[in-house]
Amino acid sequence: MRDPSQAPPDFVSYVERRLPPLDAAAHRLTGDEQQAERMARELLAMVALRWRRLDRGDRKSELAAGASADVYLTRLFRQEAGEFGYPQMSLNLSAPVPVRRRSALAGALRPVDEASLIWEAARRAIRRRLILAGVAGGVLGLAALCQRATGSSADGQGDPTPAAPPTVLPTGAERAPNDLSATRQLVGLPQGLDMPKDPVVPISADPVRRALLIVARSRADTSPILVLGEDFRWRQLDAAPSLAALWMQTNALSPDGRRAAFGTSTGTYVIDLTTGKGLTFHSAPETTRPVWLSNRHLLLGPNTLVIPQTGEVLPVPEGPADMITPRRSIDSSADPTVGMIELLSIGQPATASARLRRWRAEDSRMLSASIPLNGELTELIGPWRGPGFSVDGDRGFLVRACMPSPVPSVQGASTVIAVVRPTNGKVERALLVDSAISGTVRVIGWADSRRVLLSFTRPGRQQVVTWDLFAGGLFIASAIESDGVLSLPDPIFGA
Repeated sequence: MRDPSQAPPDFVSYVERRLPPLDAAAHRLTGDEQQAERMARELLAMVALRWRRLDRGDRKSELAAGASADVYLTRLFRQEAGEFGYPQMSLNLSAPVPVRRRSALAGALRPVDEASLIWEAARRAIRRRLILAGVAGGVLGLAALCQRATGSSADGQGDPTPAAPPTVLPTGAERAPNDLSATRQLVGLPQGLDMPKDPVVPISADPVRRALLIVARSRADTSPILVLGEDFRWRQLDAAPSLAALWMQTNALSPDGRRAAFGTSTGTYVIDLTTGKGLTFHSAPETTRPVWLSNRHLLLGPNTLVIPQTGEVLPVPEGPADMITPRRSIDSSADPTVGMIELLSIGQPATASARLRRWRAEDSRMLSASIPLNGELTELIGPWRGPGFSVDGDRGFLVRACMPSPVPSVQGASTVIAVVRPTNGKVERALLVDSAISGTVRVIGWADSRRVLLSFTRPGRQQVVTWDLFAGGLFIASAIESDGVLSLPDPIFGA
């Protein structure tokens, strides 16, 4: 009898065939090597959860082996693409796989090893769900007994009202409302922004002193990037790289709004918005998610911290994949690498918990220390997604979006916005968002020390929303006729 803990041969064969095109599609979607690898394996783990059912469906319908799994995997990828704001991007499993650099993870394992790890991840998920279901069942059973006892003692009859499922959110968590209507304006950001209909002057011909925002006109890969200056006039970023709308991140603008950075597979393009001129920088490997550590310092990768104004390259111990973008910090003279903070994903490596990593200088060396995320809300946290932002250094918070974990209280949520204390790793607040109702949600920064800035995006339109961490509630700050990625500067520089 085959050991059920081992991946079956047909699943191994499936992973061998489908992981390369899935990995390539995930890389095109995310623009990030590590995030793409995590996504591809997480999606295959979800296929593994249903493998026997999918396989029975193939045999019952006399389909080719893996046909039902292909349909399910394609649907899962479409859902992920929608979460990233590209619902039109589909998974073509028969497309030729482009030749590109392979990471140590992707190149070190044989297909049978990859399949075994994915199969084991699925088994762990099943075990966790069974444990949660058992705990929930026990709680419901106890509640039902207490309810019957109370009803009997009161009037001899049981209460016919069924017990509610255990989906009550832990303290500090809230759900995004189904409909946002309350408004609160932000200083320096118009409440309504219409995209220009006429051709827009290039920024090289009409630079700005400072950008209030940059935004892709639409979610299409070929969409131009538009800049809104302090004079409330639009310019087009004519020096942006090809397919800039695909590569753009919500932390593209420098804190002072004077430069924009686009990480691509061929280099990082930094455009000075006050002149319209651009420079290209390189790192090994090339990053698709550069991080502004200050107005002057842009983190590209290990040993690649650049000063765009001078072209100088400084040593740095860590790359930007999980580095947090600092906000509300006006000291650009201090060493930006001191106090760097990362939020590392659960399952990276496979047995690791979600954690916070801090960097400090000691005897001319950079040392790091990791703190596991803690607190009641930690159970909601899944793999991180997209850039994160800090506010006020150690006196403030960190915020980043993540996938939800498979616990009953996150039922219906597709994204969790987590707020973490940088000093102790405690998850203080969590916002649960259902993208089917609210649209794709992205973290875009901080309005001030207590309000997170988010964008809620639907086809053709998005809302800039503030989330008040102390009073609770979400408020519309601005509406923009674009569903492309939006980036804002640090509001402190416009105060």
